[in-house]
Amino acid sequence: MPRVITSEAIETIAVQNYFWTGKRKNIKRRDKYFRSLKSNLLKSTQISVVLGARRVGKTYLIYDLIQDLIETEDIEAKNVFYCILNHAHFSGLDIIDLIRAYRTVHNLPREQEVYLFLDEVQHIKDWDQQVANLYDSEQVKVLVSGSSSTLIKNQSNFLTGRQKRFHIYPLDFSEFINFKNYQLTLAESYRFEPILKEYLEVGGFPEWVLERDESYLSELLDAVLFKDVVSIYPVTNAKLLKDLLRWLAVQLTKPLSYSKITNIMGEKSDKTVKQYLGYLIESYLILECPRFSYKLGEQITSPNKFYFTDIGNRNSLNGGLKDQEGLVAENALYLHLCEKYGQENVFYWAVDKSEIDFVVQLGGFDVMLIESKFSDRIDNDTMLKGMNNFLSGEYQGNVTKAMVVTRNLEKTDLIQGREVEFKPLYRMLFENVA
Repeated sequence: MPRVITSEAIETIAVQNYFWTGKRKNIKRRDKYFRSLKSNLLKSTQISVVLGARRVGKTYLIYDLIQDLIETEDIEAKNVFYCILNHAHFSGLDIIDLIRAYRTVHNLPREQEVYLFLDEVQHIKDWDQQVANLYDSEQVKVLVSGSSSTLIKNQSNFLTGRQKRFHIYPLDFSEFINFKNYQLTLAESYRFEPILKEYLEVGGFPEWVLERDESYLSELLDAVLFKDVVSIYPVTNAKLLKDLLRWLAVQLTKPLSYSKITNIMGEKSDKTVKQYLGYLIESYLILECPRFSYKLGEQITSPNKFYFTDIGNRNSLNGGLKDQEGLVAENALYLHLCEKYGQENVFYWAVDKSEIDFVVQLGGFDVMLIESKFSDRIDNDTMLKGMNNFLSGEYQGNVTKAMVVTRNLEKTDLIQGREVEFKPLYRMLFENVA
């Protein structure tokens, strides 16, 4: 039986769908996500599932898509519906109830194709089944978004084969430059260093980049921890969760075993630590980088590195950038490599006391070696010991490219008879990794 939609709910729907009255928002476009999302909406029958951390910019991407549909694709505004599902006025309502109310307001039959944008959908019980029912029974194009990968984990099988997932991350360096309205070309290399330092300090949350309210990041972290983690997962010790995140900020770039983390946190068993790390990963706060090995058993049992999805978040937990530019630069490079090659293909390598910051699997047995050395004084023998050992070891024939990412140093050198490219970090982040 249909639930009663209150007048407050109807008013909230009208406010959220500001574009029905011809209003628009001034939005900075994130092209790398916008194009693929628009293509999936217009050309595919798949449901678009947009995932990312709280305030990473998912909602503004949706606004941009909606305005583009109306202004560029000539979709009537009334045929577009947007809803933030965790609003208090929608408490107790199903998605079906809200869509019924929307169609009633505009007198739209089920046969009329409409575009549905459902934000923070994980707050609705059985959301996936309801979306699947809409997909099967009405003429709809659907985009759903959420702030936790639990959105996918708990979806059962109702959207199997019907969805395409899009993971949204904080601004990369090129986007940061665009959002700040800096006009730069690679020919002006002298201008990049202060801007790169600003990026390494600030990170990439769009609102924070533009407004710089000093309390923003600390409040955001608390919201993620207590609204997107504690409220969703079975967390019994919220202090341990936050202490764990703080400690990971201090230990940035270091390989860490579960047993070591457990001992430092004062826990008796690593079960809780493993669970809490999983929650932090699923809530888009951290990423896990495993050790590279052609032997799966070694890879699984080795310590992992943990990087932050946003370097500004990391800095806020550890008192700012300070004298740790090298560590944060490595974190920024890791995010770049994950975006370029896929997180599942980016590893670190360590044998005995030799280490390479990143090994990227390129397909088959082929790999690319990348060292992060945020300096312009680099001794190949002492600072690149890991690369020397890998290029002279049993897997040297699998290396298709080797790079050292520097502060400003740009050159080509030979290491173990192999050509190695030295390239500034700003170039790596500003242009494609080749």
